[in-house]
Amino acid sequence: MNRKNVAIAAGVVGLVAVSVLAGTLLARGGVERADGRVIEPEPPVVQEYEVEDDSYLAHRPTDVTADSGSGDSSDSQSGDSSSAQNRGPNGGSDGANNGSSMTGGSGSGDSTAGGGVSPSSGGQGGGSSSNGAGNGGVLTPDPAPKPAPQPEVEPQPQPQPQPQPENVAPWVVKVIPATYMKGVALNANFVITFSEPMDRASAEAAFSFDEPTPGKFSWNADSTVMTFNPDADFEYNDVPAWTLTNTAKDAQGKALKNKSVGEFSVMKLSKVVLKGQAAFDGTVYAPPVAVVGPKAIANENTFDVGTWQRGFISFDLGQLPEATTKIESAVLKVYQTDHDATAYSAATGKLNVQSVTYGTLDAGDWGRAMNQFCLGGCANLQSTLSTSAVNGWKTVDALGMVSLDWGMREERNLRSQFRLVFANENNGEGPKVSASFASGATAFAPQLEIEYVHP
Repeated sequence: MNRKNVAIAAGVVGLVAVSVLAGTLLARGGVERADGRVIEPEPPVVQEYEVEDDSYLAHRPTDVTADSGSGDSSDSQSGDSSSAQNRGPNGGSDGANNGSSMTGGSGSGDSTAGGGVSPSSGGQGGGSSSNGAGNGGVLTPDPAPKPAPQPEVEPQPQPQPQPQPENVAPWVVKVIPATYMKGVALNANFVITFSEPMDRASAEAAFSFDEPTPGKFSWNADSTVMTFNPDADFEYNDVPAWTLTNTAKDAQGKALKNKSVGEFSVMKLSKVVLKGQAAFDGTVYAPPVAVVGPKAIANENTFDVGTWQRGFISFDLGQLPEATTKIESAVLKVYQTDHDATAYSAATGKLNVQSVTYGTLDAGDWGRAMNQFCLGGCANLQSTLSTSAVNGWKTVDALGMVSLDWGMREERNLRSQFRLVFANENNGEGPKVSASFASGATAFAPQLEIEYVHP
């Protein structure tokens, strides 16, 4: 085939292609084709979706797109159609769309006819402009439903104790003192509470202590609480045991369900012997007296008491149990090792002991005020320790002094302290008469014998 024939063939093919393309473009507008056939416009494809929850918005399908732009009849995301000379009624179009099935298409395009520019609508969806630009509408999900109000919960009535059937045997509900209880007072009564009214005579006859214990019974008005009051107090360290047999009957004649037994411990009485604290024992001289060395002398084997000297001794109450409830007795003992010939005569008079809280020993303790006991009035706490010059142990009842020290143990640092003085003193301006006593550093250290009550 020569070149002329090739050119003619190419022209025929191009004309056919232009005719087909023009027919395609006319078909979109529903116009008559060159061959006289009319193509009706295809109905738009409508995709329907049901939105069940908000999660749909996070996972939108992208496989369905809406038509956009006015130039291209294709459903592709971009198109470009034109003719060299005649662009048809709508002219050429150059558009691009980009959308999703939920937002509608968006696109832009310029349409020209015969070299002029005419507005063309944008893509399907929302908005249009001279540039043919638009954005698709957004499908807004329904708001989440509000939670339904909760019904108010009516308070449930508490179950009430039901009356006991007539055929149920009575039982012991409670006893005081409780079984195995410790530290029961010497003058305690014994109380039994029953589940229902009792026959008093049978209940009293069924009760006893293991040791014979005379006493009297009393009842409450409902005959459900029986009290036994012993004629005499219990003894310290007692462990009374008791029994209530099932011969006890209620008011209906039904026997006690079970026999009951138990025991309890009465308050205990214990004894401790405290030794003097050598670090706090010693002698303090009268202020005007000139002495070699310190005015207060401690930590020696002896301390002196004389017409110009005062002696001091201290005991640690921390050796008593914290649970101690009472000081039953307290006896102070000091050992006299030596004395001047005129001691305990008119020159010195009797030897007294005073309650005084001095802490550690210093010169100012000579004139420190005595502790006082106040009850309707206050009195200094002091007693006579001895009127005899004989060497050896000298003792005095110190119950009042020690009881007060124990009651104020926190303020007094758990100490019980004493000062020994002769009744007649001259501050060193007269005859110097004295006696010597063993300190806490020796085998004859001062002693404080205490009996105390505790659980």
